[in-house]
Amino acid sequence: MTPEAQATPAPRRPWHLWLVGILGGLWSLIGVMSFVVTQLDVEAIMGDYPPEQRAYFTSFPL
Repeated sequence: MTPEAQATPAPRRPWHLWLVGILGGLWSLIGVMSFVVTQLDVEAIMGDYPPEQRAYFTSFPL
């Protein structure tokens, strides 16, 4: 490679790529938090559900 080709900076990533990536990560965290709350049987959240539904949630495999 010539020295001129090595000095060329890489193109910048568009701003909307970062926006979609951050929003997608946050959306995934909602599902993770929901799973963790049901597996840990957090009473503040799970207390609103009837016993049958709580049993369904706690039957999820790890």
